[in-house]
Amino acid sequence: MVINKENTWATEMTAEEVLGMYVSGKYAADDRVKWSDIRPEWPAEEIRFYGPNENHGTYEFFFETLLGKQDLVTTVSLQQEYSTLVDLVSKDKNAIAFFGYGYYAANTDKLNAVKIDFGNGPVAPSEETIGEGLAYETFTRPVFTYLNVRHASEKPQVLDFAYYVLEKAPEFAGESGFAPLAASVYDEYKAQLDALQRP
Repeated sequence: MVINKENTWATEMTAEEVLGMYVSGKYAADDRVKWSDIRPEWPAEEIRFYGPNENHGTYEFFFETLLGKQDLVTTVSLQQEYSTLVDLVSKDKNAIAFFGYGYYAANTDKLNAVKIDFGNGPVAPSEETIGEGLAYETFTRPVFTYLNVRHASEKPQVLDFAYYVLEKAPEFAGESGFAPLAASVYDEYKAQLDALQRP
């Protein structure tokens, strides 16, 4: 969850607050939710909701997994391009958006991440907190690379490419704004690839 740099009030929110504000009818029947609807001490100004559109896995994860398929506020503006989302939020102090960590990490000069309290205190998204078993796990969406096992077993170049991707994955993940997996997970995947070479 990201906000405008001028937003000094919503820098920390509970998971319930940040998800609830996106649910249609939760805070306002007409979905014109104000910051003060979330916490009375916050400004009585309308929140502008943003996020990626239905063509993105982030939208799917947010809508299906985090919101449990509850309707989004009718005032949300869903966009195809992440650069558009960055631009919209960076120009509006009442904006909030959900999108992938990589897009935030590449635009920290324009946006602030909301620290989310999952019950044990506020947590900022980072490579150190995103991932299975880590503090930001609830809002972590895994990204997969799929391998056709039959092709990998029959075609050495496919298996070679799978090894290459596995070897470079931690580096690629960090460079592209994704959080790398634990080394033990990569070791487990390597063992699975090794098993494909056995008769």
